[in-house]
Amino acid sequence: MSDINDAIEKAKILDLNCKMEILLNHNLVCMKEKMPAIYDAFANYKETELALYLDTQGYLNLLNTKDNQPVYPMDPGIFADKQIEQYSKKPAVYKFQFSKSTDDLGQIHAQYSDQLVSYYEENSVEIGPRDSFPESIRFMLMMGCGLGLHIGDLLEKTDLKHLCIYEPHMDAFYASLHTTDWQPILEYFSRPGYSIEFCIAMKPYEAMFAIGHMLNREGGFNLVYTYFYKHFDSPEIKEMLDLFLREFHLTALGWGYFDDEQVSLAHTVQNYVNKVPVLNEVYSGSSAVADVPVFIVANGPSLDGYADFLRANHNNIVIISCGTAIGSLYKIGVKPDIHVEIERTRPVVEWIEVGTDPEFRKGIQLVALNPVHPEVFDLFENTCMALKPNDAGAAFMQSNLLEGRTSILLNACNPTVANCGLSLAISLGFKQLYLLGVDLSLKSSDERHSKYSVYSDIDSEVESQIGYQYEDAGNFYKKGNFKEQVLTTAIYDQARANMEILLRNSSLSVHNISDGIYIEGATPLNAVDLDYKLDDKKAMLSDMFETVAYLDSFSEIEGLKEAEDRILYIHDAIHDLGTILNDSVQTKDDVYRVLNNMHKYIRSLEKKSTTLMCYCLLRGSTTYICSLIAIVINDLNGDELFKQYSDCKAIANEFLKEIDVLMKKHPFDLDETRRDLVSNMK
Repeated sequence: MSDINDAIEKAKILDLNCKMEILLNHNLVCMKEKMPAIYDAFANYKETELALYLDTQGYLNLLNTKDNQPVYPMDPGIFADKQIEQYSKKPAVYKFQFSKSTDDLGQIHAQYSDQLVSYYEENSVEIGPRDSFPESIRFMLMMGCGLGLHIGDLLEKTDLKHLCIYEPHMDAFYASLHTTDWQPILEYFSRPGYSIEFCIAMKPYEAMFAIGHMLNREGGFNLVYTYFYKHFDSPEIKEMLDLFLREFHLTALGWGYFDDEQVSLAHTVQNYVNKVPVLNEVYSGSSAVADVPVFIVANGPSLDGYADFLRANHNNIVIISCGTAIGSLYKIGVKPDIHVEIERTRPVVEWIEVGTDPEFRKGIQLVALNPVHPEVFDLFENTCMALKPNDAGAAFMQSNLLEGRTSILLNACNPTVANCGLSLAISLGFKQLYLLGVDLSLKSSDERHSKYSVYSDIDSEVESQIGYQYEDAGNFYKKGNFKEQVLTTAIYDQARANMEILLRNSSLSVHNISDGIYIEGATPLNAVDLDYKLDDKKAMLSDMFETVAYLDSFSEIEGLKEAEDRILYIHDAIHDLGTILNDSVQTKDDVYRVLNNMHKYIRSLEKKSTTLMCYCLLRGSTTYICSLIAIVINDLNGDELFKQYSDCKAIANEFLKEIDVLMKKHPFDLDETRRDLVSNMK
């Protein structure tokens, strides 16, 4: 009898394996059509840690083969049903917190976005904790896919527009291809106005980039109410959730607003009219400089310990100073070979003037991004500008002035000047790189910059208002380069992540000698022992920049009037955006249709070189305004919905009118911000 039972059991297992194999192949066919990247990842995949097995009670489960423990504490189907039932009673939702601008710079974007924020604060009704699924969810971040048995049930409970699935384990998602029919799920999200994003086995920052691309495609306004569905708990999922809550506002809304982009356009055009050379191509002699040691020097406290080293070795290394680090190098008597700037506002001029003198700046090669203020270029004899990706000024140059050339774009060149320094060094062909003073962390309340920094010369009350503070709320700890952990900020951590993107280039040899944050791809190095002789560094750099930076054969602009004639199409774009905004609406879905159509129109501007400048000028403020409108109307219905939407629309229309007037009358006005640093010196 036992032999018969064994045979029956084996037959069941064989039948189950056959069904799973059929479902796997079916899912792979679906993925190949709709999600080819997923197909490529799993077509020939073999699990390594998590494996499907048949429980003694007759249901499929996932087994962690490392500790021989089941992943699900019960039948996964029952687990999914109970989890959905519990979640439907108390769904987890996070609402974006908008706040008014803090800088009184007279910016048009700030003026009208502040009006919308005030309107929301005055009219919003406090909604208590959710106790049921809403009829519609704009965006959900699902933490953990597991066997995927919960997803179909979830889609029956609510009209979910956009879903991002973060699954840190390849094995788990591979198992779901054997247990869940993904075809109806993919078809559900293939409809217009719906989307799904898979972040499988990604590091949290990689997943954030993927979510950013998704929202850039579908509209950041969908993120203002984010629902979280946590299928599992794990260290990876906790890290992802913490990162998302900390930085999702940057992911959704972290584009340059109109005023920033207008200043970028104005500065770029003026720099071009002033005949500042453009960084155009990779250095043809890059093989000759591949072994040259290059020190990318930022202004962190770690710079202090290398003053003697820099003095002793500066003739045999290339030094790239980043931002205010030039003032620290001035104090220790070391002249950088290349200086890098990225900020568009005029106070950069003040920082350089109070931190250095004209004699010191002689012979230094300035490389500044195209949005940098024209007066910064006036401070140096040798200058060139590098084009910044996703920038209105760079877009104008590429479509109007470069005669079809594809100039170098310094990828991942922000948010700090050190990012630009690293991107520049790689673009010039240098491969032996050292990161110095690139701490990207806060050592203490008194040690945020090098002790040689001009920051130490500024009145303490004024200095405390500039940059990041040790005590700021929102600071957090990350892995240190030499320490277990260091205190950092969201912007510094984003800078780290962007550097890691650049450092994926396997041909580079990069050492991090800074006592700050750990940067993957940069080997920690406590001390530098150089044995390198650099012959005629000045001639090498002179030849390099004569080769890569020039204006020959580009279009000429004879003054700003000619440039104005080349941007007239911005008025058509503003008019078209207003037409979409003022489309009639009858329901809340109609309002979201208008917001979506505004987003789609902005996206359409990105796809043509002739309108890319318009895209850069309008995307940030349009996304922000649409997001504010979305949060205002989210919990409204009936007459109150249409009244508040009408009020918000009126503010948005005024914004469009004012930027249209500015682009007609003053499109190339330069930034006139002043910090008056001289009078605030100790």
